[in-house]
Amino acid sequence: MKLLYKLFISFILILSYQYSNICYGQNNSIVLDGAYIVLDGGTAANNIYVVVDQPNPSGIVRLPAGGHIHSESQYHVVKWLSASSTGNYVFPFGIGGTAADYIPFTFNKTAGNSSVNTSTWSTNIQNSPHPTATNVGAVTSMSGITDSVLYAIDRFWDIQATTTTADLTFSYKGTENTTAYPNSLVKAQHWNGNAWDAPVGTGTAGVTTGIGTAGPFAGQNTFSPWALIVPCTPVTFTQNPTICQGANVTVGTSTYATTGVFVDTLMNSLGCDSIVTTNLTVNPLATGTDTQIACGSFTWINGTTYTTNNSTATFTIVGGSATGCDSIVTLNLTIQNIPNVIASANSSICEGQAINLMATTIAGASYQWTGPNGFTSSNQNPSINTSGISNGGIYQVIATIGTGCADTAQVSITINPLPTLTSSVVSDSCGSGTGQITVTVNSPNPPFTYSWNNGSTTPSITDLSQGGYQVTVTDNTNCSVTNSYTIFNNIDACNCFVYVANAFSPNGDNNNDFIPVRGDCVKFLSFKIFNRWGNLVFETDKLNDGWNGYYKDELQNTGVYVYFLEATLENGKTVKESGDISLIR
Repeated sequence: MKLLYKLFISFILILSYQYSNICYGQNNSIVLDGAYIVLDGGTAANNIYVVVDQPNPSGIVRLPAGGHIHSESQYHVVKWLSASSTGNYVFPFGIGGTAADYIPFTFNKTAGNSSVNTSTWSTNIQNSPHPTATNVGAVTSMSGITDSVLYAIDRFWDIQATTTTADLTFSYKGTENTTAYPNSLVKAQHWNGNAWDAPVGTGTAGVTTGIGTAGPFAGQNTFSPWALIVPCTPVTFTQNPTICQGANVTVGTSTYATTGVFVDTLMNSLGCDSIVTTNLTVNPLATGTDTQIACGSFTWINGTTYTTNNSTATFTIVGGSATGCDSIVTLNLTIQNIPNVIASANSSICEGQAINLMATTIAGASYQWTGPNGFTSSNQNPSINTSGISNGGIYQVIATIGTGCADTAQVSITINPLPTLTSSVVSDSCGSGTGQITVTVNSPNPPFTYSWNNGSTTPSITDLSQGGYQVTVTDNTNCSVTNSYTIFNNIDACNCFVYVANAFSPNGDNNNDFIPVRGDCVKFLSFKIFNRWGNLVFETDKLNDGWNGYYKDELQNTGVYVYFLEATLENGKTVKESGDISLIR
């Protein structure tokens, strides 16, 4: 009965049009030939109307294939502009789109000159909801048998007609017959706006299956709304209500609020007695304490946020107990302070140096550090004695006090890599001070500074004699590395030698602008220089003839070049060597 089926099977609406929320069938008839018209969406402020503009009972024709109009709720109205015509105006009401649920209403007009508005208003077995707006006002005070499950059939009819007299015939689904005596005589009763009028009609036997019919109830001229009842059948009724402490049950004029068995004899407006036995159970309200420990503040179930201890606040949880009664809860709140921790460290260090992490000292706090490379520590101020590049990143500390009040802080550690050095060393020959050391720095943090133990500050030192030499290279992050080198004195061929430096700077300052082959008592010489792609950029067979840095008329880029040297000395020794030459600008 409650479902709205929005199933539209084709129906014939001859010469119709729609205006606002009103649908008219003019001049001819609405013909139902297996169709179901579903009215939906009407409100008290904006009714839905099907208007039949045919002033006689033939305005709606229902063919053998059937069909009906679903108009649950008095806001979905069939308006028949019947004027002064008399006769049986059959409103083909039904429920949803089920053919078996055809429950027509017949308004047999015997006198009067008004149109007729009708709709149905379905309810549950407690006959709710009541109609909220009719031409006599809302049904606001239900009493007596019409509002009783024992007597009322589950449906209202909203009928609006003025200065009209008619015989009324109602239909209903048998399964809607909710009375205790469904086969007794069914009568009709009208709500006059303040109370229910006396039942009318001799009555029609009720049904519990199929479709039942009540009426006709002749000569009616008061309308809207109507209900069907089975009056005056004395019954004995036992009810077993369960209520909560503080509530009560009213039976007739008696009110009960304690557990017990109570018997009342009631008489309705028709003089029908009912003996009601009430087995009343009263459940107590539940009480309890909500113990909470919170950090800083706590928002309770009453919506209040507390920042200090509280043991007096209460809240009622409606229906919160196991029996469904209210539960009264008292708050027992302890507020703990939230720690405030700050993390710090020697945040930018060189690879290999110690990482020193520090956290604010908080009385009674425990600390837990986590960080890169799987680092963990429960010390307040932990250290990593020797750092690697993988130790750089975000370190986090959690300081916890009491039952879990905690604060978190972070610090970022940057680990700068140490510069690495590659070097080229040329020994002295025969004590002539021809030794040379050149270092090349590999680091992402230029520029670099050089500090040699002989006072030099360049990447290459020359004219060196036998001995030890040390250089410290520092990058832009102040990270440094120190290397030591040894220059040996080659005395195997002191009278004859051949020598090639490992660096030159062809910058046009007439100082080390080319790289020659030096030597003495050289009989044969082959000197070749190649770039990193294997191209021959220079060759000569003469001493003191060197490369000026140009290849194919273009000065070459700074870099490392490879040389191959073959020489035959006058003392009979053969020299074959290769090495790197650094072109520096």
